[in-house]
Amino acid sequence: MRYGRGVMRRTLAVAFTLSATVAAAQEGSQPLVLHGFGSAGYGKNGTDNNHYDSSDPRGDYRHAIFSLSVAAAPMERLRIRGQVMHVETDEEGEPVAELDFAFGEWRFSDALRLRAGQIQQPFGIYNEIFDVGTLRPFSFLPKGIYDSGILAEGLNGVGVAGSRRIGSGWGLQYDVYLGGLQVEDEPLNETIGGRVVLETPVTGLSFGASGYSGSAEDSRHSVLGAHGEYLAGAWSMRAEYVHAWLHGDVKVDTAYAEVARRLGGNLQAAARYDWSEQSHPDMARTSADEHKDVGLGMNYWFSPNFVTKLSYHHVDGNLFAGPEDGSPALESTTDAVFVTAQLSF
Repeated sequence: MRYGRGVMRRTLAVAFTLSATVAAAQEGSQPLVLHGFGSAGYGKNGTDNNHYDSSDPRGDYRHAIFSLSVAAAPMERLRIRGQVMHVETDEEGEPVAELDFAFGEWRFSDALRLRAGQIQQPFGIYNEIFDVGTLRPFSFLPKGIYDSGILAEGLNGVGVAGSRRIGSGWGLQYDVYLGGLQVEDEPLNETIGGRVVLETPVTGLSFGASGYSGSAEDSRHSVLGAHGEYLAGAWSMRAEYVHAWLHGDVKVDTAYAEVARRLGGNLQAAARYDWSEQSHPDMARTSADEHKDVGLGMNYWFSPNFVTKLSYHHVDGNLFAGPEDGSPALESTTDAVFVTAQLSF
């Protein structure tokens, strides 16, 4: 059973997704900024009937997305942002469009910015750049944290954010938010959460913690996480751990570690281990509650804005790999190959 669905990396992330720093710097000379990013690929696995991400036994090429992000600065302190995504995923290959976020931000100073509307949910490393494939080494994000229903991309409410230097080589970034969000098909009310990131004097090294809690119909949904990131030279290394309490009694533990290195020229090699397990009271754990994904990848970067990716994944467990119709999985292991092209501008 599925329990439901961010220094160089930050500089690139804000450039591609119109984050506060870049847009604010462009307010005077370029009040309207437009960016987009997309992904399309093919996935195939060797099971009889398991599906895993965009792979199935017959081969699946119907998973294409394109997102358009716009930021405007009609006043010196005011910035407005929005993003829509167009995705092709259903059985008939019909396109689906959705709003990721749309909000206004008033900048009092670098240390205090107020946001209101459908804001992005700040959590961990990747949640605010969820669909930007050119900012990660694998075609898809670690499933236990970012594709399991633990998080939402947008939150209807208000938030404050800021950053400041706190010493020689040290920096602090923070986000705090309040409102309601949709996790899978479950609305969460009275949600409060935040994230803090500490930048160290070591170039490219940062650590952070995130968390939030919201009220469901008859229980609370609470999530806590910690992450570390190192990006310098040819290396990129990231790791995260999350513990979640869902529906009042389901507990989830999930973590991943990934490393990637440029090999010279345009090639990049990558490896990732993604692990998840969930527990129910008074129920024995089965393969449907477990997930282990060992992934190996090789990427060819035509430019920082266009990359092709080839990856192999060996998956143990059926938490995320299984029949689409919800029937019991015939096989507890899945071997899948993905070929993807991802772009941004």
